[in-house]
Amino acid sequence: MMGISVLGELGACVPKATMYHVSSEDYALNEVILYCNILGRGTFGQVLKCWKKDSNEVVAMKILKNLPSYSKQGQVEVEVLTNLSKVDAQQFNFVRAYESFVHLDHICIVFELLNINLYDYLKQNHFQPLPLKHIRPVAQQVSEVQCETDTHTHAHTHTQHSNTHT
Repeated sequence: MMGISVLGELGACVPKATMYHVSSEDYALNEVILYCNILGRGTFGQVLKCWKKDSNEVVAMKILKNLPSYSKQGQVEVEVLTNLSKVDAQQFNFVRAYESFVHLDHICIVFELLNINLYDYLKQNHFQPLPLKHIRPVAQQVSEVQCETDTHTHAHTHTQHSNTHT
């Protein structure tokens, strides 16, 4: 397992009881992944936009809250993603998970960085209905990946608009 370092807006995260707090102390750990900014916060934790120095790649890193139930769910998610890593993500249109590790009792999962999620897209467009020509491909992709995940492992139980990316 590797550590995480942060660079940029140090201390930008608002501390919550179980939420990971980015601080200047993190910079001293390991410089494989450098923090850029917060992409979002949700029920299970937060997602940071990061830069991997070793591959020069911008990635998304999900940091789960350190509650026992979230840690258990995070372990299941890592198992599911490990099984899915054996399948061609490009063919079935699902996000690639590169690695996972534990940092300060928080499960961290590093993903390819995708575009905006569906909820934020709708919000930017003042919640105007999507044209059917945009809905069909998204519905098709969600259906295909759901079938594929059911074939290889447990289905993701938290499918919602904020987990659907364009």
